[in-house]
Amino acid sequence: MKQVAETILIVGVGLIGGSLGKAIKKRRLAKQVIGVSRKQATLRAAKKAGAIDVGSTQLEKMVPKADIIVIAAPLDKVIPLAKKIAKLKKPDAVVTDVGSVKGKILTSCEPFFNGTFVGGHPMAGSEKTGVAFAKEKLFEDTVCILTPTKKTQSSAKRKVEQLWKGVGAKVSLLSAKEHDNVTAYISHLPHLLSVALVQSLPLKQRNYLKFIGTGFKDMSRLAGGDSKLWLEILLSNKSEVQKSLNQNIKELQKWKRLLETENQQAVLSQLQQARSTRRKIK
Repeated sequence: MKQVAETILIVGVGLIGGSLGKAIKKRRLAKQVIGVSRKQATLRAAKKAGAIDVGSTQLEKMVPKADIIVIAAPLDKVIPLAKKIAKLKKPDAVVTDVGSVKGKILTSCEPFFNGTFVGGHPMAGSEKTGVAFAKEKLFEDTVCILTPTKKTQSSAKRKVEQLWKGVGAKVSLLSAKEHDNVTAYISHLPHLLSVALVQSLPLKQRNYLKFIGTGFKDMSRLAGGDSKLWLEILLSNKSEVQKSLNQNIKELQKWKRLLETENQQAVLSQLQQARSTRRKIK
């Protein structure tokens, strides 16, 4: 695999950052992968897992060494970290992130980077968190959305594209606004629906949990995700999430009417349409 950079820094070596580090090292996309975390224990775990070569709790120590910097910290930490990194990095070093909401990040960060910041969001993950669950193949056959702007340097965009393609992802380019609309429907709404499904169980009436099978487990898996992480995501993209919720409420109301009227042909038609659409998802 062709090397993308001499040194890649991952700020935040949890599930996503750790998985990215393991993938970079396995595919030899950089000579060295270095990491930053608030806790030494996390860095030791990341090094033991093969996610980084060297780690430090000091951002100012590691940023000047890097050619590509990936901010893989929680969403609410991305902007403050980016502003610190802008003052410490080499002039030609490229910075990207993995945040789930792009509008606020792009607006806040781009002015500090002279075209070297490229917003990114790999559409991969798990309800589990931490470098202990990092997987080298997490990004294979997934989509990574990049949100370059007119101010983005073409060389910066190219490097970030090469990085994500190098770890097995397919790269799609969207504006920040398009990204936040798309992810509201395909990521944020599904999480809310999973939560709502669990919350809909009338547990005071009966212990439904002991009867649950694979279908409910599959649909409720997302509800097991990090609550604080999802609080930040949902509030940061609340306008687009509300639009997707309204659309879903209309759909549920339609289903309520269909069942009330017992229109078998209409119910069958809707089920068949959904089945057909689902089969197109690879």
